[in-house]
Amino acid sequence: MSDAPSTTQNVDIAICSSCMVKHVPSVTNGTPGPTRFEGFISEVKAKLADSRPDITWNIKTQSCFRFCPEDRITVSVARKTTMTREASVESVVQEILSNPNVPKAP
Repeated sequence: MSDAPSTTQNVDIAICSSCMVKHVPSVTNGTPGPTRFEGFISEVKAKLADSRPDITWNIKTQSCFRFCPEDRITVSVARKTTMTREASVESVVQEILSNPNVPKAP
């Protein structure tokens, strides 16, 4: 077993549940309750893991308590809030990976 320090880093992410309910069809049409977000969040997590396997992505949903602009999602990455360009998995992933609070790739 190696004594080398782990290179895995943790990044905390919050994705606005209200924005997803309003603008993501798979969430909007899902069964009400906390499980309605699982499919969308799982896709985001899988794409992030593919792009940056050196990071542990801690994703949660919460309401941003802001006005949710049409076809956009509020995302907070390591407590820095931003807005996606569109309401899609790809746009959420792109916004997270381009956030200055995400550590640079090794």
